[in-house]
Amino acid sequence: MHDNMSGPIVIEGKFNIDRMIGSRGEGKRDFFGEAVCDVNSVGCQGILLADAMDKETNNNDWRLHEDKAFVARGKYVHCLRQHKYSASKVVSDVTDKMLHACGGDRVQDTSGY
Repeated sequence: MHDNMSGPIVIEGKFNIDRMIGSRGEGKRDFFGEAVCDVNSVGCQGILLADAMDKETNNNDWRLHEDKAFVARGKYVHCLRQHKYSASKVVSDVTDKMLHACGGDRVQDTSGY
């Protein structure tokens, strides 16, 4: 699936009940686990993009840039912008989730003003 295609991704699996951690239904409130998954997925996307650009530029060999027409990273600009957007969205979402999990919904000023 390309990054410009939409549609559901279905992952199915069956696990034995002895592998379950906690009681049934407890995972519905797993703010921390969801936040870790979101952060890790964006981090992996960044690593894959960096690796692709390294391969394209022969590990950032500056001799390739002697040719003024060489723009190896140009074809990754769209993906890099998407990654930047995804990373900033994850920061906002994780911050909101953690504030809600801790009983708050915004940063509160404790200075008394």
